[in-house]
Amino acid sequence: MDTPRQTAIRLLSALEDLVCCESALLRSMSFDDAVTIQERASPLVHELARLADCPGVASLKPRVAALIERRVESWRLLDGHLARLQSKLGEVHAARSRLARVGPVYGARRPAAEVRLNTAA
Repeated sequence: MDTPRQTAIRLLSALEDLVCCESALLRSMSFDDAVTIQERASPLVHELARLADCPGVASLKPRVAALIERRVESWRLLDGHLARLQSKLGEVHAARSRLARVGPVYGARRPAAEVRLNTAA
């Protein structure tokens, strides 16, 4: 049977691998797969937190701190993506608003059959 320290080392190594995979997925914009990785990592994080008070586990703090820093970097990347998407969404809303104001100036829509006939001529 593993000691709490051995278990924590094993869990931390697995978590480091998952964070590496998550980071690569975020960079390639595979957000659904990144969420799956986060779901897989959640039980590891909970178990590591449970083991944190056990003797010998405290010495792993530098590895945990490095792992947290990598996660913070991933969150910064996600925040950047989110800001860009929100900006694009704002542009789409502005374009729709302009279209709603300008559209009535051009009159009522013609029936589709009439439009097809005019384009064929």
